[in-house]
Order: sequence, then structure tokens, then C-alpha cells
Amino acid sequence: MENPLARMCRAKYLFALAVCVIALLMRGHSSVKCTRAGAPQGKISLFLETKLADLGIADPPYTVFNFATEAANTTDVLEDELRRKENKAMRRFRHDLNEKKERTANLLTSLLKNSLHFFDAEHEHS
Repeated sequence: MENPLARMCRAKYLFALAVCVIALLMRGHSSVKCTRAGAPQGKISLFLETKLADLGIADPPYTVFNFATEAANTTDVLEDELRRKENKAMRRFRHDLNEKKERTANLLTSLLKNSLHFFDAEHEHS
């Protein structure tokens, strides 16, 4: 068994919705009627074009396709920037690695020369 209060709320909601829909239909019908009768069609289109130009609205209007294209272009730009930064970081890493290899090789060469001189000098004294 349904609650009478819920039934009454639902009825009020449906009535309010019906009133809104009817009001919108009547308002739309009357505005179309006034527009067609009150002003010539050329003046309306000139007015609309002027307002669209003032607002900077694209002609044809901005569509989902435009948005998708712009989003894809933005994604491509971000991916290119990320790739460029990764390449720059890898170049820097390789450069640092090569410098460390050179320093290590120079240190090892110096150590081997010094140890060779040390043992040659010790061998000559004996």
C-alpha cells in the first residue's frame, strides 16, 4: 500500500512540471509569432550576425567535432613537449654518464701508473 503523502507529492510534482512545460510552449509560440510579425527577416538576421560577431561566436557554432579536434591537438602538443623534455633529460644523462666514465678512467689510469711507479721503485731498491 502506497503512502498517501508520497502520492500527493508526486501529483504536485507532475502538476508543476506540466504547468512549466505548457508555459514554455506558450512563451515559445508567442515569441515566434511576434518575431515573424514584428520585424522583417533581414533585420533580424543582421542583428543576430552583429551580436554573434560582438560575442566572438564561431560561424558555424563551436561543435563537439571542434572540441575533439582541439583536445586532440592539445594532447599532441603535450606529448611532443613531454617527448622533447625526455630527450633533453636523456641527453643530459648520457653526457653526465660519459663524464663520469672519463673521470673514472682517468682516475684508474692515474692509480695504475702510480702503483706501477711505486712497485718499480721498490723493486729497484731491493
